[in-house]
Amino acid sequence: MPCTLPAGAVPSGMCGTIVAVNPDSPQNQSLHLPERSGAAPALTRRGVLKAGVAGLGAVLATGLLSACGIDEASEALNRVRGGFEPNEQLRSIGAVMRSALDRADTEETEFIRRQIGVLEKEFLRQCGTDDEGQQDPQCSFEDADGGRSGDSPTSSTAPSTAAKARTADDNKGTDSAAKRRQLFAGIQRELLGAIESPELPDAAAHEKDSQGRTVTRQEFQTQLLVGLYGATAPVAGAPQREDIAELLEDPEVVGRGNTKALGEDLKDALDSVYGAIQAAGVALAADDGSARKQLAAAGDGARLARDVVTAMITPAADDSAEKPEDAEGAYEPPAGFGVSKATKAPASAKEAPAFLHAALAAPLSQLRLLAGRAETGPLRVALAQACAALSRAQGQLELAQGLGPEAVVLRGGD
Repeated sequence: MPCTLPAGAVPSGMCGTIVAVNPDSPQNQSLHLPERSGAAPALTRRGVLKAGVAGLGAVLATGLLSACGIDEASEALNRVRGGFEPNEQLRSIGAVMRSALDRADTEETEFIRRQIGVLEKEFLRQCGTDDEGQQDPQCSFEDADGGRSGDSPTSSTAPSTAAKARTADDNKGTDSAAKRRQLFAGIQRELLGAIESPELPDAAAHEKDSQGRTVTRQEFQTQLLVGLYGATAPVAGAPQREDIAELLEDPEVVGRGNTKALGEDLKDALDSVYGAIQAAGVALAADDGSARKQLAAAGDGARLARDVVTAMITPAADDSAEKPEDAEGAYEPPAGFGVSKATKAPASAKEAPAFLHAALAAPLSQLRLLAGRAETGPLRVALAQACAALSRAQGQLELAQGLGPEAVVLRGGD
């Protein structure tokens, strides 16, 4: 739906205050949307390796961008209360998640409810409040039974130590793993559909965030959904390599990320992925065999992400294929990678999983940011799948540390 201001409305920032002037009323009403607490810094060329592997996750962790729009169908209400139109895709995803609850076990139920909480929080934020801080009663994000989704989520890029402890040997059986993949299949499809084809009012609207970075509403929406999708990957045990392999030959993906708008930062992210792969070798060398399976699986996840991003920035072999008008040259990886001096290598086998987990955080944060900037649906999906591969890798390392991946409901930055 096109997004327009009601007659007489004066904008003063996309998610600050919009003053709706009613010429028939001596008083003006205003809508206040909550301010963002922070935002990720802009990516710079070759910055990823200089900062060190362990610290990059925090540096690049993304914030949530504003996403709000005017509801044309309620112009009369807009003039009095300033009602905004939230994105209905969020409510649709929440409905699919709720439909899975009756088939989920205790841990899965808690994870899904907390993800619903993330969606609900954003949906209600888009609704905004009136000048007295009250939400529009017509704007609701309810469970099927009319209740709210549950406790507010606490999202993070690392699992909480308060989560139910697990051992590395506490693996689901084959039947249980298949059941989990089936349980989350619908949720993952819904998330990917919204990532590929967002239905966000006035999605191209721009503003400056609190750190001066120009962002769009669609950028925020994609980052949020990619973070949720990535978090489902280690819990569901999917997607697997065979689920992602077709992207490596998709003509809408191969070479399409190699543009001036995206390509340089995508190459930086690929440098960071290579650094994580090198860190996997360091971690395996420090391991005493107790976490070898999980460390090897994490390295495989990083290599899968590498393959996806490499395909995105490698020109198609067919010279007659249509290329982006601003395409640059192919990516050439640096001659070698080493663990930054700012990063302390694991001194013992016990430290190896945490060391590699930190190394994966940097490229995961970068790729989630870049997914928001991708120009096409196929590129957004490709980056979401690369994030999922890195997220599954992190999940393996969490199991190796006796932690549950279900503790993390939003991956790649808060």
